Amino acid sequence: MATIIVETNSYVSEAELTTYATDRGITILGDTSVLLIKAMDYIDTRSFVSVKTDVTQALQFPRILCALNSECEYSNEEVPENIKKAQILSVILIDQGNDLQATSTQLVKREKVDVLEVEYMDGSSQANFYTALNDLLKNFLTTNGLNLKRV
Repeated sequence: MATIIVETNSYVSEAELTTYATDRGITILGDTSVLLIKAMDYIDTRSFVSVKTDVTQALQFPRILCALNSECEYSNEEVPENIKKAQILSVILIDQGNDLQATSTQLVKREKVDVLEVEYMDGSSQANFYTALNDLLKNFLTTNGLNLKRV
């Protein structure tokens, strides 16, 4: 069993995860601390815009998302709510047996059984796409590996 320490190995506490899930009628079956760390592992592999607020901080957030911009909706000192929700949603998906970092494979276009023949779709891949999770993260991710430095 892992020990969850907010701002060291998780953005949310086990209590926050439990409250979120309970409020939505979701039962978490696995060990919540292990699931939170697995979700954190996934989130930390993503490429985010800008830079960490403090280079010595353990996690990717908080980040310098705003610079002297009074209209900026994010704080450079806090973890955005969507990042916290993304970790919670990742926990739920992992607990339900989903692999957030699954290897993608090509989609079959045509398959002939007698004399075995398989044709794959050009430029395709088969991977799970978690729309809600991606929507929570999209404003914080780099585009095509470029760091846009949102400041």
